[in-house]
Amino acid sequence: MSNLEDTLKIWAKPASNSEEEKCENAIKMIRKAINKSKELEDYTIKLIPKGSYHIITILM
Repeated sequence: MSNLEDTLKIWAKPASNSEEEKCENAIKMIRKAINKSKELEDYTIKLIPKGSYHIITILM
């Protein structure tokens, strides 16, 4: 296997527990900031996690 293939396989793996926790915490902080904003209160905002892990889990 080439180095590129090895790298892509590593990137395609699910997030570790600590990585997933960091993602969830970031989303919570962003939601909290959006909810506090008077300028954004009239908008419906949907946060969509991105990245290979989320894409793979949606496709499976």
